[in-house]
Amino acid sequence: MPYNDIYQWAEKSLKANLVMVSGDQWFTAGASQFKTFWVRDFCYSFVGLRHICEPSFFKRHLDFLLNNLNDQGQVPLYVDSIKPVYRVGLASLMGVFGLKFNIAFGRPRLKSFYYVNTLYPVIDSNLLVIKTLCDYCLQFDDKDYFESKKNQIKRVLDFYNKANLLKEDFIYQGPFSDWMDSISRQGVTFLTQLLLWHVQDLLLKLEAPDQLLVNQESLKNKITKEFFNSDGFYESELNRKGFIALADQLVALDWGFVLPQDQGAFFARISQYSTYKDTKTPFWCSYPKPQSSDLISHVKWIGLSHYHSHMTWSWIVGLYLKLALKMGGSAGNPINISKVDLSSDLAGFAAPVTAPVTVGHTSKTEDDYVFIIEQLKSWSNEPYVAEIYDSQSLKPFKNCLYKSEAPFSWGAAFIMDALSTRFF
Repeated sequence: MPYNDIYQWAEKSLKANLVMVSGDQWFTAGASQFKTFWVRDFCYSFVGLRHICEPSFFKRHLDFLLNNLNDQGQVPLYVDSIKPVYRVGLASLMGVFGLKFNIAFGRPRLKSFYYVNTLYPVIDSNLLVIKTLCDYCLQFDDKDYFESKKNQIKRVLDFYNKANLLKEDFIYQGPFSDWMDSISRQGVTFLTQLLLWHVQDLLLKLEAPDQLLVNQESLKNKITKEFFNSDGFYESELNRKGFIALADQLVALDWGFVLPQDQGAFFARISQYSTYKDTKTPFWCSYPKPQSSDLISHVKWIGLSHYHSHMTWSWIVGLYLKLALKMGGSAGNPINISKVDLSSDLAGFAAPVTAPVTVGHTSKTEDDYVFIIEQLKSWSNEPYVAEIYDSQSLKPFKNCLYKSEAPFSWGAAFIMDALSTRFF
């Protein structure tokens, strides 16, 4: 396989975060501050885990989560033997000084936690667990498991109604409750609605229309109408106009929300702004930078105000690579973004884009795919895939109070998925 060295580096990173607890293998998001069974990271990491784990591994994790809902029917945010907020704080601080935080995951026993920093209920765990259950059943052709879980699926999805979070076909969320949990993203966000649409799409593939929360076609039309802007991007929040997240655009492509005939033009728009406006950041996380008042306190204290804005995340780079390859990039058939027709109006919502195409710090004559591969080769000189990389040096981020987690499961899984999807 081309780039087998990069794939093996990512696979080694993901395997390093599989730990044994009472004779069973369990997932953790990282090896230090994130040595916790983060439900979100587990669900997104399925695309890599499916290559190295047996069906029993997934069913063990899914069964645990479905059997540990709280009184409202909420799936945990994470599972650990201590409060994860303590692990993150202490392990991060000790890691900067080269010290290990030695409280093992799973001892003396695993406990479920439902709130971000013990304060804010998580919004996406319920949807993500159903997504992963569906992904597992489709990947391993385990329809019997799906049938056995239908009652629990209904209870998990009913959480959004019982908690009065589903209103007029949209899910409303509180502050700091999704993956960008350093920013107070409240109300209606694009990624949460996209996740709802994607989960319902998977349920329809498994012939379970009775499990849908809202009408699927109406949901898609409403998402497009409310979030798609005149620049040809999906706005990240209804309450904060002009806030654009790169991950939102990439996931919309990956999950098939963007129609096939529009995907080339849409990806070209993303490529054009992979260094977005004045950020000068390859694979920027979001733009513009949030106001200080919108940030959770501890990220400001440790010098990570840009954690979910002008930072380069390994999982976003992995997803970007997957889509670049899907759009035609390979060693023998490289992408030529400059030849993509940018005049499409993407179903009538976007104004034509005519500006020159740029890719990261490269010119329009160079390929997204080549740029990313070269960057991954540079990163693979480090022992493991890291969580975040400095936006200027593109080295694993580190300051006097925080060191980027490595190995980082989510990033490793997405790099594996990118290469396996194209070359396996």
